[in-house]
Amino acid sequence: MPPALDHLVPSDHPVRFVAAFVEALSHAAWRALGIAPEGDALGAPAYAAPVLLSVWLYGFMTGVRSSRKLEAACREQVP
Repeated sequence: MPPALDHLVPSDHPVRFVAAFVEALSHAAWRALGIAPEGDALGAPAYAAPVLLSVWLYGFMTGVRSSRKLEAACREQVP
């Protein structure tokens, strides 16, 4: 069985802070941001809002601000 991603990320890695922050957001906080946390049934399947916010926040923390660079990093830098 392949290793779990949780085992590959050190406990003090900044990505864990981002994950904890996004997981702690309430439905009211998501709605205040204008985001439906459960997604919208119309149109093409969407990425989950918490995943997109996590990628965006971590990108800003690490200096990757271009959406194209974030996309490339998600494909190339995830073990």
